[in-house]
Amino acid sequence: LMSTETACVKALEVGADIILLGHNMKDEQEQSADFARKLGSLVDSDKRCRTNFEASLVRVQRLKNFRQKA
Repeated sequence: LMSTETACVKALEVGADIILLGHNMKDEQEQSADFARKLGSLVDSDKRCRTNFEASLVRVQRLKNFRQKA
């Protein structure tokens, strides 16, 4: 097994379109915010992650637009 942080980074590295994190408890809310900040920093600093992130945005927007037309 791996930590949630490592799993989030790996998901971003391989091009996951969505990363879902639970935050039912107070410490989980703080951890989720930390993960989001770290992923944002990774997108800013790693070209491959930035490319994957931008491609994911395009796919998610395409699905959103399709759904709005339906």
